[in-house]
Amino acid sequence: MKKSTVTIALALFIIVIVTGTLNIQNFMPPAQVDSIVLGHVPVESFALLYVAQNQGYFTQHGLNVTIIDYPTGTDAVKALTAGSVDIAGSSEYVIAYNAVERQNISIIGSIGEAQIVDLIVGNHTGITQPADLKDKTIAVPKNTVGEFDLGLFLKRNNLSLSDITLVYYPPGQLANAISNGTVDAVVAWQLYSEQVKMELSEGYISWPLQTTEPFFSVLSCRNDWLSSHVQTANKLLSALWDAEEYIQSHPAETQQIIKARFNYTDSYIASVWSRNNCTLTLTAKLQTVMSDESAWMIENYLTTQSSMPTISNYINTDILKSVKPQAVTMP
Repeated sequence: MKKSTVTIALALFIIVIVTGTLNIQNFMPPAQVDSIVLGHVPVESFALLYVAQNQGYFTQHGLNVTIIDYPTGTDAVKALTAGSVDIAGSSEYVIAYNAVERQNISIIGSIGEAQIVDLIVGNHTGITQPADLKDKTIAVPKNTVGEFDLGLFLKRNNLSLSDITLVYYPPGQLANAISNGTVDAVVAWQLYSEQVKMELSEGYISWPLQTTEPFFSVLSCRNDWLSSHVQTANKLLSALWDAEEYIQSHPAETQQIIKARFNYTDSYIASVWSRNNCTLTLTAKLQTVMSDESAWMIENYLTTQSSMPTISNYINTDILKSVKPQAVTMP
């Protein structure tokens, strides 16, 4: 009898403990949700962001991410240094420029590579080969990777920036500038290059500027923000790694997500998707490219600075190493 009483009492005790634990869990506050304002230039190579948002990976990792579009990566990084956004998405060239200017920012991850920058001339200009660009006026968005790609293209064709008149236009004004004859050629990336081509009713010639090397789509932040938001940055890269795995296993669905994000046609997304590679990395190649770009800026007097920055000081590998260590191949 005593044994049965003890058994019953023990069972009741376990029930009370389990029930109480479940009730406590039901009333526990949700895990902390961190908010991030992310400004970026909207291009397909930032697909990891769009997939993470579409598939709910940000939410799953305890993030509330607001994505703001800017005309160029330069504009996004200006918003970053001004404190208007927490994270900026741009090309690596923009961060190389800011490294030359000694801004207190760092890249925390590259999330894509793309070859989508073209030099476009209208048939009405009479330009039929690169040599014809001598003494012509070429428009490019200022402080963007298009500047560097144009410089390399001219060099490959025995020309230099001093052989042309270089003018700066916002990307959304390039189509009008070339169609009304203000400039002879423009440097544009997708989707703006499509706008330019549509304006050239007499036809056009388009030369891809990135024949060997893509540009990197990178995420950067202010160092003071990062020092107090390490776990937030960790959550962000973890969500983007989930997005990378989704893209690899669901390529068709990913293209539909990008199509809806930009209101693209099926034919357009099919043509441009192969020019993008969406992976979360920090590679030695990124560091080398940024060093080359910094030297080129100084050599061509595109900055008031005359000394090279130490590029490794502007790339923080710690966060990505803690999330996806195999993706970091920098020394």
